[in-house]
Amino acid sequence: MHPVFHVSLLEPYRALNRPNREQPPRATEEIEGDLEWELERIIRSEIISYTRKVRGWNKPMKELRYFVK
Repeated sequence: MHPVFHVSLLEPYRALNRPNREQPPRATEEIEGDLEWELERIIRSEIISYTRKVRGWNKPMKELRYFVK
């Protein structure tokens, strides 16, 4: 298992209307055709289990997901 996650699992940033907010978030950068974000920290991670049909067989799969700020 590699410590990576797919870009489709990220959600777009939603700004909150806070009057004392110090710095607006940076815009995404496009690097070699992919969008890249700067993360403040990893809040939580979890391993989910599911089954996927592979070549006619139900194969158990595990996926590591990160919740990031």
